[in-house]
Amino acid sequence: MKIITFLLLITTYNLSFSQEDSLRAHVNRMILPDNKVESYIDVNDSVDFFIDAFEKRFGEVEEQNGVYNWSDVEIDSIGKNLKIKLLHGIWITKKNEITFSPISPEKVKKLKSNEKRGVRIRVFLKDGKDALISKANEIILMQIIETLLNNPTNTQNE
Repeated sequence: MKIITFLLLITTYNLSFSQEDSLRAHVNRMILPDNKVESYIDVNDSVDFFIDAFEKRFGEVEEQNGVYNWSDVEIDSIGKNLKIKLLHGIWITKKNEITFSPISPEKVKKLKSNEKRGVRIRVFLKDGKDALISKANEIILMQIIETLLNNPTNTQNE
């Protein structure tokens, strides 16, 4: 009986943990052909609300072909004169490969079963380096992103 209870508890824990694993935002890293690492935050939930909340938080900018650029951004504990690049696009799954293609939100029509809208965010320090290389910066940025996802009306500077 103890074993069954233990297995039931583990299964329940794993199910709740699995739901936590399917985060609405997560950090990805890609190794480029020149062996440089490119880091970005992917958001795949509530895309329109998220973009609106992001613009309320960092200011409205003009979108061009799915690309939004902010400059001279200040985030406490990370720094000043940051640059943020947000790409709105479509995730396309073909066979075992997933690709992301930027597209203007206005051009999105009915999605196919292998397509999903998403946002990809890159943050650059004053010197042009990837802010997500630092684990401390990653934690701060993810906290901001999760706050915007969970409380889109809470857009105060942190």
